[in-house]
Amino acid sequence: MLRLPSVRPFALVLVACLVACGADDEPQTSNAAGAPVVDGRLQEAQRALMRGEVGSARALAAKLGSGLDEELLRARLVFVEGDEAGAFRRLEELRVQYPSDDRPYATLAELHAARGRGLDAQTELQRGLAAAGRTPALGRAEGVLLLSRPGGAAEGLVVLQQALADDPALPYVALPLAQAHLLLGRRFLGEGRADVAEVQARQALEFDPTGVEPRELLGDCLAALRRFDDALAIFDELASEGRELTAVRVDLRVKAATAALLTKDRPAAIEHYAAARALGADAQQLGFGSHLLDEAADASIDAGLQLLRRDDGAGAAPHFERAIALMDDHIEAWNYLGHARFRHSDAAGAARAWRHVLRLAGDDVQLPEPVVVHLAKAERRAGELERAIETLESYLRERPDDPWRDEVERLLRVLLAERE
Repeated sequence: MLRLPSVRPFALVLVACLVACGADDEPQTSNAAGAPVVDGRLQEAQRALMRGEVGSARALAAKLGSGLDEELLRARLVFVEGDEAGAFRRLEELRVQYPSDDRPYATLAELHAARGRGLDAQTELQRGLAAAGRTPALGRAEGVLLLSRPGGAAEGLVVLQQALADDPALPYVALPLAQAHLLLGRRFLGEGRADVAEVQARQALEFDPTGVEPRELLGDCLAALRRFDDALAIFDELASEGRELTAVRVDLRVKAATAALLTKDRPAAIEHYAAARALGADAQQLGFGSHLLDEAADASIDAGLQLLRRDDGAGAAPHFERAIALMDDHIEAWNYLGHARFRHSDAAGAARAWRHVLRLAGDDVQLPEPVVVHLAKAERRAGELERAIETLESYLRERPDDPWRDEVERLLRVLLAERE
């Protein structure tokens, strides 16, 4: 299954780039001697904005002075909050106020590029070059503009790398660099050059370690290189963070299982098929894996029954739990698990297992033994007499023609007598 990459609109990527490009970017000012010093308050405000804490960033920005770095921060904040006109208006005022400073021109060019206005971005870039000459900040802006153009990733990467080389402390450059590597990686992967794409993905992660898109690209590259376990580790992590990747993970699990079978690693194949099934894979998706899981589950049940016949409930339970891990809807395994737990004096655990048996059976499956009676006995032993009575009474109301009715009524009379 070929997974289409999750691509954020490029404008949104650039907005993120303009706001914050990595935790190592430190706003700086200069003291009288020209040595750079970190403005702690400005740094705190920028970091809040980097984390997406717009309210906090706004409160912190209100306490800052009115220097150019501070005003640029406020303009970016306004932009992120959705007031494009206000952000551009303030930046244009700053350009007039600081006519020979490259930073307002660079920021304006980047914001225009972020909104797909390439001609306006190019105009601001040319104005900045005329006013301040070629500077690292304007190089960054040029790189961002190139990234916004189809096919401009390779050239944009070169320009951004040069800007960073000219000023290793250049702020707001990490995410554009990550985006450049990401775009190149996707291009190489589409061309079937997964090994080269992997290199680009890892370079993107150097600039954006927690970014979703670079990690997804790396996972796609590893999958294309048949390094399924490594790819699954990435996609499982992303899924734990809330990404919807079920179809991708099922596909990779089945492929990993097939690869394991080719190397005669049957246990690994079973684990992958079981994980795919737990994710919702049906018999058609599992293919041969469905048969393999049936066999493994039956083997676990047989091993558990041997111990259960020797009244070793504690030893039997893990085998039935293993069968359930392989096939969660295996009624027989759940039923035997109830017996094993009951014999092991785990009445509450037995009751949970037998309740699940009844849920799985529903109205369509005729059970070969009176599971509801077992359940009520487990509930009584667990100290839940009233619940046991309600279990039996509800069962009789809902299933008046049940073949186990006599046993249910007999136990109910006993429990009612106990209650009195």
